[in-house]
Amino acid sequence: MEKAVESGQLTGETCGETSENHKRFGSWVTPIPFELPPDEMFGYIPTYNSAPRGPNPPVVSTLNSRPDLVEFAATIKSQFGNMANLPRGLVVEDFIGNTLFGQVYRGKINQQRGSDNVQEANVMVKAWNCHWIELQFHPKPTEPSWRRSARGRFQIEMKLLTTPSPLSPHHNMVKLIGSGLVNGRLAVVYELDPLDTLRNLLPRDDFDWFSRVKVAIQFASLVSDFHSQQLRLRNICADNLVLEKDFHLKFVDFGMLIGGDFGDMPPREKVLGCFGYEDPYFINTGEFLDKSDVFSYGVLLLELVTKRAAFVFEENWFLHVWAREEYEKMRKKAHHRWRKKDCRQLYKKSKSPSVVHESFRGSTLFDANDGAKITKLALRCVCRDPDKRPTIKEAIKYLRQLEVAKMMML
Repeated sequence: MEKAVESGQLTGETCGETSENHKRFGSWVTPIPFELPPDEMFGYIPTYNSAPRGPNPPVVSTLNSRPDLVEFAATIKSQFGNMANLPRGLVVEDFIGNTLFGQVYRGKINQQRGSDNVQEANVMVKAWNCHWIELQFHPKPTEPSWRRSARGRFQIEMKLLTTPSPLSPHHNMVKLIGSGLVNGRLAVVYELDPLDTLRNLLPRDDFDWFSRVKVAIQFASLVSDFHSQQLRLRNICADNLVLEKDFHLKFVDFGMLIGGDFGDMPPREKVLGCFGYEDPYFINTGEFLDKSDVFSYGVLLLELVTKRAAFVFEENWFLHVWAREEYEKMRKKAHHRWRKKDCRQLYKKSKSPSVVHESFRGSTLFDANDGAKITKLALRCVCRDPDKRPTIKEAIKYLRQLEVAKMMML
């Protein structure tokens, strides 16, 4: 198994899934229509968008509007008060993208303030996928499978976002303002004016070098705060991060949170995390560490600077494997040039190896040495041996030493 992970050839049989299951994990891949086997829970980034599009907006309703959710709605109301209600005047407008367990949408709240005064606020709505079997035979909160269900993940997120804690004031945490149903699925409403998901923004040229370093530092800061509370995210990936209009980052999915008041990892959970971001150490041992989140963060960092996806299904290709191999090729080539006496002076003037996308070179605020440094940091984060990875606090300190970070006071 370890060799398979290190080589980048992680087959369906190797990770205990069928090759058909692999189709569900890819991102940036060709849409593949399929039906889910009835014995599986949702827990993957869909390869196609099943969310409603076009002129008809998704239907919004309250939790107790469905007969099979009346008892659950009463429990949520008793635990979370007004957060169990939908904001008045909520309209869900258009689909943004997929998260690990559902979809996110842009929305608006229109509130009448007098006869001629309508106040409008932009919001974001996130809806969970619900497996059909959950609606008929949903687990009880005392059962081991509760945390793996849509209801369990919904309740975990409600608890995290309504309980005062040192995480609450963090500027990269979303603010919950209500919950309900979107097209019959459990949903929450965030006080957030979304630009797009990080997944959709990664290939774009207007998402510049400075903004990418800013996002890298912001998210590392948030992960550090979670770790300081003995909490581990487990689902770090570009699909679960949303940026506001000024490229300000918000993390929007907490469905795999473990540690602290949220307990240990659910037994027999099939979902390892976001495909392409999973720590090989965790896959091989079943032990999830703080530095397993660091591994996932390293993959995200590579996505930010290379404009490449974490995993490409058609090629069975992993970004962290490619980056490590590409870096070694560059390093060996540079060393070979150095050994030639007539090239030594040229080598001294050359920059260290970097996997940064060529479109950033020569752009505003980009420094070649920064590119080399951030490459080294990302490769340290995705090191096979967890003991050789930096802590997330060390990664933040390193990133803040970049020239662009010092210049822009990040």
